[in-house]
Amino acid sequence: MVLLLADALDIPLRARNEMLRAANHEARYSEPPLDLAISGYVDSALKTMLAQHNPFPMIIFDRSYNIVRANDAAQLLVHKFFAETSETNLLKLLFSEKGQAVIANWQDVAAESLRRIQRELLHDTNDPELQNLHQILVDTPNIPENWRQPQLNHLSRPLHSIRLNAANIRLCFLMTITKFDAPQNITLNDLRIESWYPLDRDTEEFCKTQASKVC
Repeated sequence: MVLLLADALDIPLRARNEMLRAANHEARYSEPPLDLAISGYVDSALKTMLAQHNPFPMIIFDRSYNIVRANDAAQLLVHKFFAETSETNLLKLLFSEKGQAVIANWQDVAAESLRRIQRELLHDTNDPELQNLHQILVDTPNIPENWRQPQLNHLSRPLHSIRLNAANIRLCFLMTITKFDAPQNITLNDLRIESWYPLDRDTEEFCKTQASKVC
């Protein structure tokens, strides 16, 4: 009955395990450590995906938006626009002062990202890591007041663009986010893959030129 209700309500796998434990049952879904979950054939698949997407950026991150893997193009882009940053959280990087400075359409990208986190928290209210990340983001100075609370009527866009400006470099990308369909493995189910595609010829040529320098 617990599983039937969880399935009908589309409750996240992590929360389903908590419901089962609360009902004095054993957890049903495995939650291996990240390094174990992405080993073996999964590791090979991820490496192939990242390599094949070069010379365009691709980033893999976990449920708390910590960067797990990034291809060469993504690492070059971060180095080019964020210099020697040590930040490994995708959204903390986005909401940083540097992020606000180099992302020309920062308001659009940041608002969409924050709304996504708020929907995820409404879907899974017992996620302390995501709650902490959300609090850090909404404490960012000078963000619009209406960003601080979820907007239930906000419709998520499956695709959105990002424009990067620094010195004489102007780049524009389309960003998509996909996920693993791993219904029995919580760790894999939590992973997200963010792929960037050039929206103009200048951006495409920049990426190819940067890749050729590495080679």
